[in-house]
Amino acid sequence: MCKISVIIPAYNRADVLSRTIDSVLGQTFDDFEVIVVDDGSEDKTPQVAQSYDSPKLTYERFNENKGANAARNRGIELAVGDYISFLDSDDEFLPNNLKQTYEAIKKTADDCAGVFTAARKYRNGELIYETSVGNTIITLEDISEGNVIGGFSRFMCKSSIFEGFRLDESVEAGQAYNFHLRILKQGYVMKGIDNILVNHYFSDNSITNDVGKLEKGHEHIINAHSDIVSKKRIAEQHYYRALRLSEQGDMSSASSELKHAIKADPTGWKYYLHYIPSLLGKRTFDVFLNVKDSTKNVRGR
Repeated sequence: MCKISVIIPAYNRADVLSRTIDSVLGQTFDDFEVIVVDDGSEDKTPQVAQSYDSPKLTYERFNENKGANAARNRGIELAVGDYISFLDSDDEFLPNNLKQTYEAIKKTADDCAGVFTAARKYRNGELIYETSVGNTIITLEDISEGNVIGGFSRFMCKSSIFEGFRLDESVEAGQAYNFHLRILKQGYVMKGIDNILVNHYFSDNSITNDVGKLEKGHEHIINAHSDIVSKKRIAEQHYYRALRLSEQGDMSSASSELKHAIKADPTGWKYYLHYIPSLLGKRTFDVFLNVKDSTKNVRGR
């Protein structure tokens, strides 16, 4: 037995997996295990994981690719800790992550499923922004407009919540948000820790770059949780999908998504503001985005 089980699902992450595992093994908190579940990788992920000679590390491998939630579920089955932390295979914990999250979760009430932290987010090695979560309690109502808790790498849960409960393996995108909605629907809450304890990295093969999977994930969230998810959240899904489509040069589809955003939330002025330049082509839309970002930076000084 141990206090914390850290579960790392991995698929073709040979280039970054060492950074992730090292960040766990280097924690200032010592009473933990780390479980790497290889989701049928076709690169050298197995060699990287098996190169570690640590009694804390367990390596499990699927013979075929089953999806990140299937890997997480297998990790849950293997876990012996009182608490479970998930860590995506391209992210990393800061050294005090387990110590601070453990100290916080021990103090929570029975109706608290777990705790979540703030994070730094990077793209192509450059810091994009830092999140702030506040030391607050999050209820089901609080996440009706969006995933304010964040991705899997940012929270620790009590192992007891997984008794008779598993992650939905049919969901390819929006997995963390779907998990939060399902857990909080059971009457649980989550508590924020307003400290940055995770570095989150966006990569070229991230789910966030796969518009097809994102669309399916979006549809699943809306269909499965239509009783909870707000119209504003639905509009935001269309908005962010439009931005990703514009990056790929598909302005016709981007404009269509913005129209859906306006229909879902007619009070959202930014959807109109983006829709007009989207009709004028990618070059005009990119100029608009650059001007918007420049204005934001000036105001933030």
